[in-house]
Amino acid sequence: LARSALRAAVVIGAVGIGVVIEETIKSVVYPHGFPSGHVTGAVAFFGMSAVCLGIGRRHVAKAALSILVAAGVLPMAFLALYSGAHTVTDVIGGMVLGTALVAVGAVILRTSTPRVRLSRAAEVATAMSHHTTPMRTDDILYGRGY
Repeated sequence: LARSALRAAVVIGAVGIGVVIEETIKSVVYPHGFPSGHVTGAVAFFGMSAVCLGIGRRHVAKAALSILVAAGVLPMAFLALYSGAHTVTDVIGGMVLGTALVAVGAVILRTSTPRVRLSRAAEVATAMSHHTTPMRTDDILYGRGY
């Protein structure tokens, strides 16, 4: 439960911080539509959700999650351009900001999430290191000596 609460906090935090940064940039630095807040929020939300779902999964699953992130973000970016609400640079700025937030969130999760359990080979090696008498290959093959 603690890990899921941390994951939820990181997802919500990434989106919230994205809004704060995006609005700050718009009001202080660049008074127009740069960066796109909708694109920033979509990248932060979908990206951090994918990072959370991808923890401990195989690379194929992580690649599939990345495709789903793109499938969620690209329509938002297209609509922002098509409606005339944003320019290409606004959309790219939103993507860069959102991606930076996802990267920071991924680092936070990676450093705070315990490592996944050992593979079978690591379990055998650990058991062998705790064994009091020397083991032979036959002991491992036939399960003797544990």
